[in-house]
Amino acid sequence: MSYILGDGIKALKKMRAKSIDGIFSDPPWGGAVPIMGNEHPMELMKSLDDECPRILKPGGRVLLWVGARQIGDFIRVFKNLEYRWLILCRYVPARYIIRFQSQFDPILYLALPGEPYPYPEKSLPQCYLKVSTGKKDSDHPCARPAEVVQSILRDWFKPGETIVDPFAGSDTTGYACRQIGLKCRSYELDPQMFITGLARNSQELLFEKKKGG
Repeated sequence: MSYILGDGIKALKKMRAKSIDGIFSDPPWGGAVPIMGNEHPMELMKSLDDECPRILKPGGRVLLWVGARQIGDFIRVFKNLEYRWLILCRYVPARYIIRFQSQFDPILYLALPGEPYPYPEKSLPQCYLKVSTGKKDSDHPCARPAEVVQSILRDWFKPGETIVDPFAGSDTTGYACRQIGLKCRSYELDPQMFITGLARNSQELLFEKKKGG
């Protein structure tokens, strides 16, 4: 397990060939606004698309949490990865104020051409229902409960597999992976958000409601 302050895309470029089982991330998708490092979100996705054929193991999966209004932009930007499935999460992220977005929180499942579905013996999971326990003053602008992420990871990855989150934010993915036996490498470029993630990892429960609390 690792949570590193640094550029996740640059980290992907240094990884060994066929070394990871999948990517699970909530990448920046703030429209046309450049993000930290002055790169447009879609340019980052192009870089991700360039690296995936090299670093993914056979059967590798890429799951990206995207904004409801930018599904088409994300699907079109990928040339090496194929869009396979749309996973729906219906819960209310604390800071969402648009009703449509708060009830339709999609994740794109992408894979390399010709790769089989990870679980051919059963139907693909489609929808996860959860009401967020976050608050509007959360330390993360789009905090998602770790238990939601755990449920998705359990369905799409197997214990012992290695996941990479190149846009880790407060490291929800890393936290969730630890709870269910997945290996995770997380990278966050924003120093302030990285501090938030360190707090989450040290206190374990940062955004989730504590039992009995």
